[in-house]
Amino acid sequence: DTTTVIRALSIAPDYLPSPMATRTFFIDTDHEIPIMSLTSDPHNYWDWEDGILVDGPDAGTEWPYWGANYWVDKDIPVHMEYFTTEQELGIAQQVDVKTHGGRGARLHPQKPLRILFKEKYGTFDKILFFISER
Repeated sequence: DTTTVIRALSIAPDYLPSPMATRTFFIDTDHEIPIMSLTSDPHNYWDWEDGILVDGPDAGTEWPYWGANYWVDKDIPVHMEYFTTEQELGIAQQVDVKTHGGRGARLHPQKPLRILFKEKYGTFDKILFFISER
């Protein structure tokens, strides 16, 4: 009854597991702008010790809270989906993300993320063409 992300894989005795499939499903929503869904283990975002979007145990006590997890140069694996304004899936790709920006950005409740397209996840010719054509 609400927008959600489903991750699934097949497991059978005597077989290797299938690759993970990830898909965002919009329920009773209309949007007038493109939507990007970034799916990862919540631990990667919100864990007190390792999450890239929280202060963490080493954050300083004074502004700009040097040592906070959002200041650590750490990439996390993410499944990225880009949906057009018609809710059509335009891109579905494994990428890495990390926090981005300086003190004016990382200290706000909504942290900017840099999307990193890496060779280890395959080629991106079609993705870059799709983005440039929009």
